Amino acid sequence: MKISAGRTSKLAMPSVIRGDTSAAACNWSSGNSARNSRWRPMPSPLPTTRAFPIRGGRSNPPMSAMPRLQVQALEIGQLRPAPYNPRRPLRPGSPAYARLERSLAEFDLVQPIVWNRATGHVVAGHQRLEILKRRGATHVDCVVVELPLEREKALNVALNNEQLASTWDHARLIDLLTELKALPDFDVALTGFDDADLRDLLFEPASAAAPPTPDEAPLVRVAWEIPLELWEATRPDVDHFLATHPQVRAHVRLPN
Repeated sequence: MKISAGRTSKLAMPSVIRGDTSAAACNWSSGNSARNSRWRPMPSPLPTTRAFPIRGGRSNPPMSAMPRLQVQALEIGQLRPAPYNPRRPLRPGSPAYARLERSLAEFDLVQPIVWNRATGHVVAGHQRLEILKRRGATHVDCVVVELPLEREKALNVALNNEQLASTWDHARLIDLLTELKALPDFDVALTGFDDADLRDLLFEPASAAAPPTPDEAPLVRVAWEIPLELWEATRPDVDHFLATHPQVRAHVRLPN
């Protein structure tokens, strides 16, 4: 195509943005002469960002409108344990208490206490708070919420509800604990598991045990059922029995 000097070309160029033929999207001008003939793209305004609608006809709020997590260092005396808290307190000297105490000593408080400004109640973290008190802490980092009592109670249950957590992939867990245990000068108890727990994980369920071959001595099979709340108290006796009688095998199945 040839553009004659001194004439303005009327050639229409396709719009930069489909469906937009405005001058803001594109502009073709030859100027007053062939020497000035050029393609001049004009900047188009940025498209308006819109949130995708969700159920109920509302839109997702922009990230800038999302509430920010409030973490404050509060005096430990103003944190009141929730009187309705359904979790059983850990007893000082119990294995679980010792593990949590060791974890706090090693890693410090990496999971803040959740505290409700509206009621003054601790919503989550009662066990950690008690250990910190015994250690002489005067201030503690808290995630601060402001909720009515009924929503506070619901959050308390939700944060402590094991049904909202996934279960272990036991094969991966065993591999990971075995890897850490093999490291020099590494205490696997920092994970919250000890050697006895690792043995429990390595035990296969009794239903999966292979039947004895004909050349093996006859076996007496005994099935024990121990309530979960008594397991920590009775396990040392079980461990002692197995250590005393190495020819005895135990198959332990723990609840998920």
